[in-house]
Formats: sequence, structure tokens, C-alpha cells
Amino acid sequence: MKEKADGQLHGCKDCLCERAETTRRAFLRFTGGAIAAGAIAVSPLSAKAAQDEEGDDGIGGYFRSIFGICRTPELDQSKWSRKGNEIRIQKEAFSDAGGSSGAVYLDGKGLDVPVLILRSEDGRYHAFSNKCTHMGRKLDPVRGKEVLRCCSVSHATFDYQGNVIGGPAKGPITLYEAVVVGDEIVIRG
Repeated sequence: MKEKADGQLHGCKDCLCERAETTRRAFLRFTGGAIAAGAIAVSPLSAKAAQDEEGDDGIGGYFRSIFGICRTPELDQSKWSRKGNEIRIQKEAFSDAGGSSGAVYLDGKGLDVPVLILRSEDGRYHAFSNKCTHMGRKLDPVRGKEVLRCCSVSHATFDYQGNVIGGPAKGPITLYEAVVVGDEIVIRG
């Protein structure tokens, strides 16, 4: 028998308070084990695969995937305009924001979904709905390939025509027309 804070003696074998404590202990042991197992699962091989595929920094890239954090920057809303079904972006603003990735995404101003805009290696512009059809996460272009990849652990992939080419995506992403008119990129769709 054990004396508890309430001053009463308990025969703790069948006592609910002790079972709750044991359950709490078991839970903490289990979650600690799950965290350790997860750390082991994120082996150097999986970190290396992430680094090779996207130039990610290994484990950091893996954790960005867990939280759905993409590398593609958002273009400030002051740098683009929307009128009807057209979006207009100054090429200079795109180039400044897109940096080495050659891509930006737009969000806000009444858009139903964010829009991903990228410049391919041949200099053409492409625009897509920036929402994976698997879990709704944003997309990043894969360097050196005409492929978009979901910013989640599942890494669903799409080609530049919006078709699913790998992973658990449920369908294609929307492709928008992107044309250059003077010093602007015009997205229609």
C-alpha cells in the first residue's frame, strides 16, 4: 500500500490513479521510441537521396518536406496585378524574385489557388496551379528537369503539361497559358 497526496492509502494494483500513471509512462516510452525510430529512418541514405534529387541540404530538406516548406519564393503582391482572368507580372520583378530557381508563386488578390510561375531552361514561361492534388501542398520545380515536385514527404511529381508522373497525386494540376507581352509576363486562365 502507498500513501497518496490525498492522505489515503491505495492498494495500487487495481487503483485507477496508478494505471493512469503507468499508461502515461508507457506513452512516453512509446513516443520516445517512435522519435528514435524516425531519426533512424531518416538515414544518411534518405538524406543523400533528397540532396541528390533537389540539391537539398539532407536532413534539413527532409524536415522542410515534413512541414511542407518549399524553396520557391512568393512574389510580393505589389509586384503583380490581376484583372479578370489575367495576371500581369513585370519580367524584371519576376527575375529579381525568382533568383536562381527561376520560379515564384503568387497568392492573394482573390486567387482561388496559388499560382506557380517558372522560366524553363529554354527561356519559356510556364504557369500552374500551385497546389498538389494529393494533399494540397505547394510545388517546387526540380532543377535540370521539366518536373514539378510536391513540397511534402510523398513528393508527388508532375510534368510541365500538369500530368502526374509519380507519387500519390490524385490527378493533374491545372496548367495556365503564360505569354510575354512587351516587358510583362501575362498569365491567362
